[in-house]
Amino acid sequence: MNSFILTACLVAGLTPAQPNPVSVTLIHAVDPPGLPERRTNLRAVVSQDGRWLATQERLPAARPAREEPEQRFRLWDLKSGKVVVSRDAMKPVEYFTPFFFLSPDRLAAGYIRDEPGKSLDSGTVILSVPGLRELRRIRFFGLAAVAPDGVTAAVVTAGFADRGQTLTLWDLTTEKDIHRLAIDPGTRFDRLAFRPDGKQLFASGGKSYVFDTTTGKTVTAFQNAHGGTRALRPDGKTIADSGAPNPWTGIGGVLGFRDVTTAEVSYPPGRRAVVLGNPGWMRYTPDGRLLVLVDRDGLAVWDAAAEQLVDIGKREPIEFGFEGGVTFTDAADGLYVTTASRRGAIRVWKVRSPARQP
Repeated sequence: MNSFILTACLVAGLTPAQPNPVSVTLIHAVDPPGLPERRTNLRAVVSQDGRWLATQERLPAARPAREEPEQRFRLWDLKSGKVVVSRDAMKPVEYFTPFFFLSPDRLAAGYIRDEPGKSLDSGTVILSVPGLRELRRIRFFGLAAVAPDGVTAAVVTAGFADRGQTLTLWDLTTEKDIHRLAIDPGTRFDRLAFRPDGKQLFASGGKSYVFDTTTGKTVTAFQNAHGGTRALRPDGKTIADSGAPNPWTGIGGVLGFRDVTTAEVSYPPGRRAVVLGNPGWMRYTPDGRLLVLVDRDGLAVWDAAAEQLVDIGKREPIEFGFEGGVTFTDAADGLYVTTASRRGAIRVWKVRSPARQP
């Protein structure tokens, strides 16, 4: 199935979701003309106040023999829609990836400095916003998620062969371990996110975990089925799971909701099935009212209280990069969704739940 989100009725017909005052607004769009297919936006992320957009894009190689193409790091002012800082990766090459806004005026980025004749240098650099002035460098590499306090970070280090990854909570201020989190050997993650209050970390790959960030202990862990993607609700009680087994047909995966305490999966009432394929991303708004779903057909919104998809009008198809390219940023009044494609197209949406409407 090419579509990530397909609403299907398994009984007598599904009544369309009633109009709902949910706001989904496209606030920034860039469509560079005539870009070659090998140019790729690897990542784009918005600051918590919605003012700044940081992007990293891969440029065509200067020489065909060169194994790695050049990269460009940009900072956009979303008020004006213009680039305020543009920095190319030159020799010695320094790649900024991945990167996260610690706050609207600070950006953390992983870097790899490859200088001929010298050992490879890697770590994390803290940059000022908007000037991108280097504030300090930290010795670890592998930043995968940052808590809302801008201090606690989840660091993933890649293992060799079948050793999988390690997962550690770090303090960005003291540059020390907080907790080494217990995961099964061979585990690899593709989604990590903190709760909006920072009390828990959700990590998902072949297996999903919820960790208490204060104690470092595992709250729950379960094996994932049917692929799919997952998101922890901000109250820490429920995990939305697009790979849940279909209880009616026994095939494919549907959107289910797993109880963190019992690990039991429930489904929308009335035999309503939201059938999901890949690729896909999802994230709850900070108030837990809405679940935002993203696929190639566009954005969709699930109302957690009404237990139905929300009618948000026509969906705009989305292009993705080679390595995905969807990021979410919690905001005081909702959620920012950012996508970046292989040809340089960038989209930024703002999703607000009804409770946040004026």
